[in-house]
Amino acid sequence: MSSKVVSFFDWELGFKNPRSEISSTKIISLNSIGMSDDDFKKHLKKWKNSNL
Repeated sequence: MSSKVVSFFDWELGFKNPRSEISSTKIISLNSIGMSDDDFKKHLKKWKNSNL
């Protein structure tokens, strides 16, 4: 059998929870555009009313 070399990056990914990574990314991206949660919800309601 051949031995496989695992990089530190691959090894580290085994311990991360992808769901928490995704949710934290969403929070960061909303704050990065300068829009609060309430403003985003209002914008989403307006968009739904006009496009659906």
